[in-house]
Amino acid sequence: MTESTPVFQTHASAPEKAPRKWLVAGATLASTLFMFGVSHTSPITQTATAAMNLRAGSAVVGSLSGLTAEESIIATALNPHEQSARTARWLVHKNSWATIATTSIHLNGAPFAGLASYSDGIGNSPENATGNILFYLTPMDSTGQDVAKNPHVSVGIAMAQLGHCIMDAQDPTCWKATISGKLLPVEGDAAKRAALQVLYSKHPQMSWWPAGHGFQPFELHPTEILLLDFYGGAKNITTDEYYAVKL
Repeated sequence: MTESTPVFQTHASAPEKAPRKWLVAGATLASTLFMFGVSHTSPITQTATAAMNLRAGSAVVGSLSGLTAEESIIATALNPHEQSARTARWLVHKNSWATIATTSIHLNGAPFAGLASYSDGIGNSPENATGNILFYLTPMDSTGQDVAKNPHVSVGIAMAQLGHCIMDAQDPTCWKATISGKLLPVEGDAAKRAALQVLYSKHPQMSWWPAGHGFQPFELHPTEILLLDFYGGAKNITTDEYYAVKL
């Protein structure tokens, strides 16, 4: 017996190299199948993966929501707080209509949602965006009647209105803002003229709506601003943060 001779050698333990070959072959096959599966990931899985990595690289921020490169620059900022406020302001500026939720008179206090056009500045230039949301309401409409009785409202504005969302409209990456506060008539002749200039610049048709219908400008005075623009829950934006943004 030499030093290399096994002390206990049986017929079962002697051909030891064969099982190792099968083990290596099995591992190779499993690795190949795994890589094949990764390379053939479904489009839905690939989209979800892209969603999870959306905030990882600044170069692609906003791409999942369908933004152009220019819009991505406007809608993003250096820190999360500023970015959230900027995204909310971008949504407000890019859209021209919103859903207004009121406490309904004709539904005996139940919630009611109506659609209304608005403007946040003269024209469409981001430089003129103020963040002040102005509506043109009539007492002949349910929304106008409701806010005359109870001015507390919630205004919903979404990126889905622009047709930019790649994901479903309810998906968090399809940005949406809910701005709550009092919707009050604009007071004073000079303030009314300025408000009408802002409204007519985006909605020229308003200028010839029937005078007998009692249309007048209303301004939203926010008390709470919620933004949902990614997974992980909505962000609460202060009014100071919101109005500090320069687009």
